[in-house]
Amino acid sequence: NSSAENEHLVSDGARLYASAERKLPPSGKSLNITVVGRQFVWQFVYPGNEPDGLGAPYSYEEMVVPTKTTVTLDIVSADVVHSWWVPQLGGKFQAVPGYHNYTWFKIEKPGIFRGQCALICGRGHARMIATVKAVPPAQFEAWLAYQKTLIAEANAAAQVARAKLGSQIGAGQVENP
Repeated sequence: NSSAENEHLVSDGARLYASAERKLPPSGKSLNITVVGRQFVWQFVYPGNEPDGLGAPYSYEEMVVPTKTTVTLDIVSADVVHSWWVPQLGGKFQAVPGYHNYTWFKIEKPGIFRGQCALICGRGHARMIATVKAVPPAQFEAWLAYQKTLIAEANAAAQVARAKLGSQIGAGQVENP
């Protein structure tokens, strides 16, 4: 790509992001994160789930991404219409139930970028904030590995609890609220 073609994408030499002129990311490898709008929190689901589709690492409110990596976002909603907006990383993108929206960005240097839901989505709308934290790739890999460990530990504890519940008879089979 020519630098003239990308001029409108670079605001300070440290970021590239989707724009009306350049909707598709640069070709090559990317990290895909699913952004789920929920009343009233953003959830970020990372790749790395188990073969059964469960256990994908995730975070709330803070998306951690590696620097020097194209990050593609699959934006969805679990309930009502939301609007993903981190101004320094591009425009606003609707999160609509039953529909997928997409965007991308690439951050060259570590930093923190703040945003929020940009569409009134209910009483808790003002609390629906988002932070994108760009870290060096090695730090991102360590963070992601730790998230996977936490998920694995929680799944193991749940399996033990289910086995215990399944072995009980009579009133013990009913979970206490």
